[in-house]
Amino acid sequence: MEPSPTKPSKALVDKEFYSRLPLFLLFLLWLGYFFFGLLLTSYQARLSAWVLAWAGALIWTVDRSWTRFVPIIAAIAVIVSVSMPFQFLAMMVAIALASAFVLSWAMLLIGEDLKHALRDGFWLAGLLAIAMFLIAWFLLDNREFGGDVAVLGNTCPLPVALLLGFLASCFGSNAWMRMDTAGFTFKQQILTFAAVTWLGFSCGWLVEIF
Repeated sequence: MEPSPTKPSKALVDKEFYSRLPLFLLFLLWLGYFFFGLLLTSYQARLSAWVLAWAGALIWTVDRSWTRFVPIIAAIAVIVSVSMPFQFLAMMVAIALASAFVLSWAMLLIGEDLKHALRDGFWLAGLLAIAMFLIAWFLLDNREFGGDVAVLGNTCPLPVALLLGFLASCFGSNAWMRMDTAGFTFKQQILTFAAVTWLGFSCGWLVEIF
């Protein structure tokens, strides 16, 4: 087990606060949510989708091992906002859930506890759902997915924007680890994540509406 970092006697403030921020990782987090915000705006997502994606950015506060779900939750929020054929949606959900069940059962058989088995099973299910959606978007006529819709002046269609958002937030979501090591309080980590992801959403929204 890694030793816990030494915490400062008081919260980091002012210049010391900003000098210790993992700026590159936070930039990646912002970039990921910029793309998610742009896509949610493009597809006129409901408020619940925005809330789901934003709340997902803080899922690591419940359990640190759930950090891997940050990009998956945001991507799923985008996917459920896109109109798609019911047959494809049903197939995607069925395959993802079946894969989650098989992996969870396999991990239980090799001695993993139920909590970790379910966590890894649903993580795989999320990855499969996102991968199937991206592949389908690349291969099928995009009119099957809510009309002739593209973003950034038809130069960055949904699959590219979604993939970039997923990858950027995947790396950026680890920023809390660097902040923890640098001595930031738990409250500071939460507020920083909430602010950066909100800023990313806002910038994506502004780019899309203008």
